[in-house]
Formats: sequence, structure tokens, C-alpha cells
Amino acid sequence: MNIQRIGVVGAGTMGHGIAYRAAVVGYDARLHDTSKTALDRAAANFRGYFRQAIEKGIMTSMQAAEVYPRLLVTRDVHELSDVDLVIEAIVEDLAAKRTLLQSLEGI
Repeated sequence: MNIQRIGVVGAGTMGHGIAYRAAVVGYDARLHDTSKTALDRAAANFRGYFRQAIEKGIMTSMQAAEVYPRLLVTRDVHELSDVDLVIEAIVEDLAAKRTLLQSLEGI
């Protein structure tokens, strides 16, 4: 299977870190969370990561401009309907994980 689009569910530290790295290495990454606050924080962290990478010479502004559009933050689980792989990074709660998997199975 050729993976091009990755969905990451859970915009906490681990989830948004996975989405960022996926985009940096060339995947389209969709970060989903039900919390607007968590997604806003993740988006702010993405901007900070790019700024630091540019300042440290890890990537150029041009490279950052190519990578940034590969990141999508969304509260709509249906945005994951056409991803090739979903990575679950939500809270360690079995009921929440079951609910998530049921909603993903539905799309």
C-alpha cells in the first residue's frame, strides 16, 4: 500500500508531534481532535516548530512553505475519510478509544 495521507487523532503533545514529523517527511497529515483549544495549541506549536527549524538552519523558509500546507487541523472526523493510515494518540481511556474506533469505522 502506498501511504500518502496520514490521520492523527489526538492533538496533545504526542499527536501533534507525530503530525508535524509526518508532514516534514512528506506526508499529508490531518490532525483531528474534538477540542478546539487543543487544535489551536497544536497549530501554534507548528508555527513555532517551523520558526525554530528555520532559525537553526534545519530547513529554509522555502522548505517550510512547502511543508506547512501538508498540515491540516480539524474537529471534523470526516476529514479523515480518505486517509491511508490513522494513528490514534488520544487519552488512555478504553471507552474513549472504543468510541473513536467506532466513529472511524463508520467513515
